[in-house]
Amino acid sequence: MFLQRNSKPPLARPKRFRKVIVMTRAKRETTVEGLCERADPASPVEHLIVCPDCGQIFDCRDEGQVRHHARQGHDPKL
Repeated sequence: MFLQRNSKPPLARPKRFRKVIVMTRAKRETTVEGLCERADPASPVEHLIVCPDCGQIFDCRDEGQVRHHARQGHDPKL
């Protein structure tokens, strides 16, 4: 990753961005069900998860989307 000339190093970014970076790294290492369990329902965006298999963003509040993305080797929904 290349930093732009005027960009701040990652540790100097605002706290909320560091939280997103940490959460994103953690999400790569778990199952879809685990990601949805950790999502804060009070947050306006934490229920939107990036599927570790297909890379599509989906809503954890939709049980159909969770079941679809929990299957191994699935295709992104269009």
